[in-house]
This record gives sequence, C-alpha cells and structure tokens, in this order.
Amino acid sequence: MIEQLTEALAASPARLRRLLAGLESEAVRPHPDVGDWAPIDVLLHVRASDAILAPRVGQILTRPNVPLADIDERAYAEVLVRAGLTVGEHLDIYAARRAELVALLRGLRPPGWALAGQHERRGPVTVRELVGWIADHEAEHLDQIERARQEKS
Repeated sequence: MIEQLTEALAASPARLRRLLAGLESEAVRPHPDVGDWAPIDVLLHVRASDAILAPRVGQILTRPNVPLADIDERAYAEVLVRAGLTVGEHLDIYAARRAELVALLRGLRPPGWALAGQHERRGPVTVRELVGWIADHEAEHLDQIERARQEKS
C-alpha cells in the first residue's frame, strides 16, 4: 500500500502536465465562476494543498510530534496567484517539489511512516495518513480536470 501511494504521488506531475497541455503559457488567475472550477483553478488548489501538506512529511520526520498549523488552502492559493507565474511555471515547481518528496518516501523505512505530527484541529497525523491524504486529494482533483476537459471536447 505504501509503495502504491508513493507511485501515485510520483505519477501526478506528468498526469497534471498532460491534462493542462496547451495552457502552459497562460498566467494563473482564478476562474470568475465560483461554482465551476476551471482546470487552472484546480491547478491552484492542488499546488496550494501540496505546498501546505508535502513539507509536513519532512517536518514530522525531523521533529516527531511537531505542531502542524491549520493553514487555509484558499488563502495560500491567493498568495500563489500574486506570484504571477504561468501554468508551466507552476507545473515545473510542482514537479520538482514532488520529485523531492517521492525520493524521500522511497527511502523511508517502516518506522518513519508511523511517526506523527500534531495537527491543531485533527490531532495526531502520521506520515502514512498525510501521504494518503495527498494522494487521494490529488486523484480526486486530477479526475475533475479530466472530466472538465472531456466535457469541453
């Protein structure tokens, strides 16, 4: 199961890049229709979530029981928009950070997967749980982009 999670995380950047092909040079700005997420909105959401969650793995591994703040992903996405990056630049950053996380996870021994941090709202969160959340969350949103792109075709 751990290997499957790691491989799912490893595959996400290429899948996301494929799903957003043709949009690489577009500046990332939120879609105006609040009820319907455009693929770029999903990219922002995935990037913000990854920027919040992925570093927690290293934090937990270097300081078990570390306090984990409840950070608002939407606020983080707004910060990412202010950076003025294109879709391609966001994808490059995401892919590089993901490669680092996957390399770390591939070298992680079983006791490391059981280490936990203390989330201020959720309580104890193990590395295994955290990685599972990231993988499940991304799969859901990459499927969302795929459906949106299919509906447009």
